[in-house]
Amino acid sequence: MPQENGRLARVLARLEGLPDLEQGRRRREAFGLEGIEGLLTALGRPQEGLPVIHIAGSKGKGTTALYLVDLLEGAGHRTGAFLSPHLHSLRERFLLGGRPAAAGRIANHLEKAAAAAGGAPGCTLFDLYTAAAMGLFRTEACNAVVLECGLGGRLDSTNLAEPLVTVVTTVEREHEEVLGRGVARVAAEKGGIIKPGVPLVTGCRGEALRVVRDIARKTGAPCHILGTDYPMRICGRGSEGYTVEWEKKETIDTAIKVPAQVRSLALAGAAFTLFCGRPVTAAELSRASRRLLPGRFEYLPGDPAILVDVAHTPRSLAGLARAFRTWHPGQRPILLFGTARDKRWRRPLSLLSALAAETWLVTLPGDRGVPPGELAEAAVGRVRRLPSIDAGLADLCRLRGRDKLVLVTGSHLLVGPVRVARFAERKGPHGQR
Repeated sequence: MPQENGRLARVLARLEGLPDLEQGRRRREAFGLEGIEGLLTALGRPQEGLPVIHIAGSKGKGTTALYLVDLLEGAGHRTGAFLSPHLHSLRERFLLGGRPAAAGRIANHLEKAAAAAGGAPGCTLFDLYTAAAMGLFRTEACNAVVLECGLGGRLDSTNLAEPLVTVVTTVEREHEEVLGRGVARVAAEKGGIIKPGVPLVTGCRGEALRVVRDIARKTGAPCHILGTDYPMRICGRGSEGYTVEWEKKETIDTAIKVPAQVRSLALAGAAFTLFCGRPVTAAELSRASRRLLPGRFEYLPGDPAILVDVAHTPRSLAGLARAFRTWHPGQRPILLFGTARDKRWRRPLSLLSALAAETWLVTLPGDRGVPPGELAEAAVGRVRRLPSIDAGLADLCRLRGRDKLVLVTGSHLLVGPVRVARFAERKGPHGQR
């Protein structure tokens, strides 16, 4: 349950009896649209008519959403965005104008959703969050709404929206106990957000692309493929980040240091173009690339130096390892790592730990975390098993003045507490723009 203060905390405390599928182990039979459908109906169906861009995928959803919000805000839209999960405050899931909504506004809509839930049995906590977001964006008269799927797509609570554009970022094998075994079945679930006649843009490749493109064909959704219809390629490195070429005609200086984020920027630009009915400009893309992305290859100020990244899939963790080698050649960090049981973590942990001078392993909160002893089986080199994230934070303090770089990754549930602790030390903002 999120840790909040004041009225929002009291509202959340009253919701503690609802199933929280983000914290507990997931079962396929626990997912469905019945609860959210009844809840939205009881609330007067606030999702109807909202101008939505709906995003699904294994990785890059949140990054694409944040870039897209920035592009839409820059073009004069009143934006709302529903994101998940959050790093340390529930407010991060509910953005208005690109910033976390006020706690009181979120509390208002959560209270309305909770009251309506009595007539909609089977609701989960995420259903209430989704319904509250729809109500908030309706009340605030948002004219551009970005919705990020929580899990999968076909049976995700957000899939009762009526999008004007859909995005499927990438597909990997993940959450297979719920989504099904193999890339094709996972892609079919992610592609469940595709709607008849609604344009789709996708960054999928290989088998996943074939599945998603086939769904688009059967539903009559125009399918736009990143790299074919919307090409963006890295063509150099500047002092801040990569230089990229957009649609083979314009060169853009960005502040992006991870190739996967370049793809997210391109997806956001393509979705913007489809939504707004005009091409995104190089200047708009360059400005959006400088948006602060909390927890995405983010350097936290202070001593020791800390680099955090919420990568948690094999592809994203491998990409993180490559990015680290690119921007910190020859440097051997201390790796602080924790992950969940439903992730494919063995090979990525082996790869990352090989880069590190020492690997610190922790268990995540809740019942989904992999114990340090089990993680240690895949790590190479010097390994420390720590009993908790708090123990890891305490040990980080002992590194002050030693000219160390710490790389923290594996889960939002690890990166969030590290960010909170670091910004609490400095009494600074929690990374919101």
